[in-house]
Amino acid sequence: MKIDPRLLKEARYAQYLIALAICLGLIGGFLIILQARGVAKVVNQVFLENKNLQAVIPIIAAVVLIISIRAILIWGSETTAGSAGRKIKQGLREQLIAHLHALGPANLQGEVGGTENQTGALVNLATEGIDALDAYFSQYLPQLALAALVPIAILIFVFPLDPLSGVILLVTAPLLPVFMYLIGSAAETLTRKQWLGLSRMSAYFLDVLQGLTTLKALGRSQRQAGMIQEVSDQYRRITMGVLKVTFLSALALELVATLSTAVVAVEIGVRLLYGRLAFEQAFCILLLAPEFYLPLRLLGTRFHAGMAGVEAAKRIYEILDQPLPSSHQNGATDRHSPQPVTTPPTITFNNVKFAYANDPVVLDQVSFDVPAGKITALTGDSGAGKSTLTWLLMRFLLPQAGEILVDGERLAQFPLDAWHASLAWVPQNPYLFNDTIAANIRLADPQANINAVQHAARLAHADEFIRGLPHGYETLIGERGTRLSMGQAQRIALARAFLKDAPLLILDEATSHLDPETNELIQDSIRQLTCDRTVLIIAHQQATIQNADQVVKLSHGKVETTAQQVHLPKVATPAVKYRHGLDAPPMESKPGLALNPPESLKDKPAQPRLPLSRLLKTMLPFWPRIGLAMGLGFATILSGVGLMAASAYIISAAALHPSIAELQVAIVGVRFFGLSRGVFRYLERLTSHDVTFRLLASWRVWFYQALEPLAPARLKRYHSGDLLTRAIRDIGSLETFYVRALNPPLVAILVSGVVLLFLNNFGLPLVWGLMVFLIFAGILQPILTTYQARGLGVRMLAERAQLSTLLIDSFQGLPDLIAFGQADQQQLRVRQAGNRLIKIQGRIANLSAVHTALGSLFSNLAMITVLVLGIQMVSEGQLSGVYLGVVALTALTCFEAIQPLPQVAQNLEANRAALGRLYELVDAPQPVVDLDSPRELPARKDLEIQNLSFAYPAWADSESPSTEVTFSLKDISFDLPQGKHIALLGASGAGKSTLANLLMRFWEYQQGSIRLGGNELHDYPQEHIRGLIGLVGQDTYLFCATVKENLLIAKPSATDVEIMQALGYAQLDNFIRSLPAGTDTWIGEHGFRLSAGERQRLAIARLILKDAPLLILDEPTVNLDPATEGKVLNSVQQLSRGRSTITISQNMVGLESMDEILVLRAGEVTERGTHVELLAKHGLYYRMWNLYHQIV
Repeated sequence: MKIDPRLLKEARYAQYLIALAICLGLIGGFLIILQARGVAKVVNQVFLENKNLQAVIPIIAAVVLIISIRAILIWGSETTAGSAGRKIKQGLREQLIAHLHALGPANLQGEVGGTENQTGALVNLATEGIDALDAYFSQYLPQLALAALVPIAILIFVFPLDPLSGVILLVTAPLLPVFMYLIGSAAETLTRKQWLGLSRMSAYFLDVLQGLTTLKALGRSQRQAGMIQEVSDQYRRITMGVLKVTFLSALALELVATLSTAVVAVEIGVRLLYGRLAFEQAFCILLLAPEFYLPLRLLGTRFHAGMAGVEAAKRIYEILDQPLPSSHQNGATDRHSPQPVTTPPTITFNNVKFAYANDPVVLDQVSFDVPAGKITALTGDSGAGKSTLTWLLMRFLLPQAGEILVDGERLAQFPLDAWHASLAWVPQNPYLFNDTIAANIRLADPQANINAVQHAARLAHADEFIRGLPHGYETLIGERGTRLSMGQAQRIALARAFLKDAPLLILDEATSHLDPETNELIQDSIRQLTCDRTVLIIAHQQATIQNADQVVKLSHGKVETTAQQVHLPKVATPAVKYRHGLDAPPMESKPGLALNPPESLKDKPAQPRLPLSRLLKTMLPFWPRIGLAMGLGFATILSGVGLMAASAYIISAAALHPSIAELQVAIVGVRFFGLSRGVFRYLERLTSHDVTFRLLASWRVWFYQALEPLAPARLKRYHSGDLLTRAIRDIGSLETFYVRALNPPLVAILVSGVVLLFLNNFGLPLVWGLMVFLIFAGILQPILTTYQARGLGVRMLAERAQLSTLLIDSFQGLPDLIAFGQADQQQLRVRQAGNRLIKIQGRIANLSAVHTALGSLFSNLAMITVLVLGIQMVSEGQLSGVYLGVVALTALTCFEAIQPLPQVAQNLEANRAALGRLYELVDAPQPVVDLDSPRELPARKDLEIQNLSFAYPAWADSESPSTEVTFSLKDISFDLPQGKHIALLGASGAGKSTLANLLMRFWEYQQGSIRLGGNELHDYPQEHIRGLIGLVGQDTYLFCATVKENLLIAKPSATDVEIMQALGYAQLDNFIRSLPAGTDTWIGEHGFRLSAGERQRLAIARLILKDAPLLILDEPTVNLDPATEGKVLNSVQQLSRGRSTITISQNMVGLESMDEILVLRAGEVTERGTHVELLAKHGLYYRMWNLYHQIV
């Protein structure tokens, strides 16, 4: 791993902290030398000079003081280095988010960035990637300096004592970095693959979570568990490939270090034997040999720990190196830059040309004017380039030729923020945040008072339905407004635009999801608001076009016609003066944009502490591997203990000048332990991590299988960012449960037992002396850690989930945030969330530093205690002096098994928190449950609905469940025999889509019955019911994949011929053929690369491929131009012949052919009959029919 100069440049922001950490570590290195000298002097004086305890007390006291100072320095060094890492990574996260925002929505949504710019991958980069840099800055960089300085200091001390040992250390030391570099270089490519694998897994999970309802509707959700298993296994294989190389590097370093220590022990022992070296010097060198190699070994470990951060940094810098669009290099600082737009502007498109990457030209030499203070309607077939043109005007995209002028000035010269402040925008698919209705409307003006908010809602004709909600304007609406109907969501977006009161208004199919009555009312509001404004409207509806002063028609990316229309002069009405507030029933609401965290992240009572036995049960199939890893861990530490004990014995025994034959067994033992320790460690790491990642893969599948039945009913309460954090990070954190929580305590018990039995052979006082510190370090310290860490794990996971949530909103809601001038505020919210997370991470890291220091203190004090007791026993003749060094070093080295235990306790708290968050969903009651013995599907698919009533259950309101029962459907009855066609009409929120959800068994009905083939619908397996139904929803989800892959979800066995036939029925085949990659064209996240009409037609093609006997068409032709709508409707009618069909619609098209029409209002059927019968009644249907045809 090369030293990345850009990362070093980032380190300058915390250079003093890093330098301080290095200085503290270096001082600690000097103290190690003094401690070794003191211990060697004590053992020498007692063993060979026959001094008693009282004579060596001053030296022991000095050593204890050194040990205490060392512990303080360890704490200081780790705390300081950790602070440096946290400071740098937060700054880098802020740079990343700011640059992504500056690159603009097109980069994030697939036009520029490609697959690595999927939201899930970017969220992973801004969370896991940034956190991975912690190891680089807080561990690797300081250790790089210490690995050079501490060994040099030890060599300077050793050479005068024993030049030969110094030469051995000097010659073998370079082998460690050489092996580290050679093996580490091979790991770099694998590490990059690992990082890309994690990013892709994150992106894949988010795509699945956000599209889970669509997968269920297509009958593919349960089968998705197999794909998740495959993705997780692929990531496990890549990760294990990296770890094999990493552990191989660690093995090489371990072998060099332990064998070199063994060589030093044997060579100084042999020279002691022949009287060529003094014992005190020899024992001191033995104590220093492991400490000499330790900084180099730690460098190897931290080298590999930092590699993940370096790979993440490469991706971060790839993004930061992307040049900003020229829209960010405008005349904002130019003294000749235009003045901000405060009056209705004239917009001129002059020979504008644009094409998306690898796609045909979308706009070709487009030229027309949008006159000031006038309404210009932009029409044309779906995919003609209308929405692309608005993105150019919004400056989300840049023209590749030509220019756009505003009042004669080039648009690119206007400061970007000032330009966005001068316009209001309602897109085809507005992004609503998981917050209250009031906060979503206030996106346009965070300081607006409640009267202004309510008046904007009244202009959008949303006030009535808002006041009908249990919490009114304070109702949480879920991610993307999931708790609202599409029409209700569209009215909230309109209210947002009305509140902004800008001189330029852009409406992109802003009323496409509204019923005729509401649409007419909205048109009145638009007519009022367009007085003294420049308005650009994209529309297919005739009423909208008729209200325009000018109509521009696009065809195949070119202006086909431009027509002027004459109207009566518009008169300003008091309705536009809403900013100062109008008379309205007061409702409480606080000004300011909150964008609250989702319900799952709100402060609430702590989750119950879950018994770990539930987790242990999932590990039962892996117990043989777990047992093997545990045995290898035990053998590893015991080999380390044996190496130092045998080495101490060789030196001590050699000081008495026996025959070399008496030392042969000990010499063989040193060689064996020197080799076996490294091999056992390698095998233990490989086995334990293989088990861990197999467990993680199985847990992700288990969690998905628990989530799948909850969608969409219960999952509406949770933001996808929170769910993604649970699926990736929370489950990932359980890695530490086995590696750092389950295995270490068991290994510690075994090692402690063997060491205590060994010391018992020399005397019971030694056992009691060591046991005291084993209890302190192995029991009391972990208990203290548990107390200190209480609540930190829960808070850290919650803050991480909130950060992920904010990041998803920042990326997927970026167009709306920029358009309404809230991108900077969103960055501030991300920064605050990141700071809160880093603060908690700091507390956890500081706690770890305290316990690392205490671990060093207790292990060294245990050695001193055993040494003092041993000295007393030597003085009393109960212990031979030759074993004094043996028992002291045995006590010291056995703490390798004890020192991880406080971290175990800390991890266990985090594991419990993660488990609590996972089981919150796993244990949630399923909204729809199959019978134990479900029926087989009937031969005939006749559907009967009798007296059906439905109210959403209280738990569906996550904030404060209402006790008042509000029925969404009331006493609905109709028959749908096989082949019958029924239409459901009604205003937004009338209950039409609720009925579709009940038929799809997304919710369970409470009253009445739905019978299929004479039996209740819930008598059949829900998966089989969904297999019978083909559903096209208003907002069908398209996955970030190719056209073909999106279609194959409906029918995996479909041939290319069948796919093109389905596209032909959906009037999309010619467009797909025009694309260079055809059906292999990547459509981007949420189908961004397609127009709204193209996305809808792709969903219809998917329906055609499914070939289901029962069709539910929920606004199937929304966003289509009239000509395409007619062709698609003809195709759908052909498809529906002989099939039972329920058409849910606001558009009064194709109703003449319906066998029965039901008109719903507030969940009740108010009218029913055929088209002719309903027209003859002159009721609600008659009014809707007339209004619609006035609009169209």
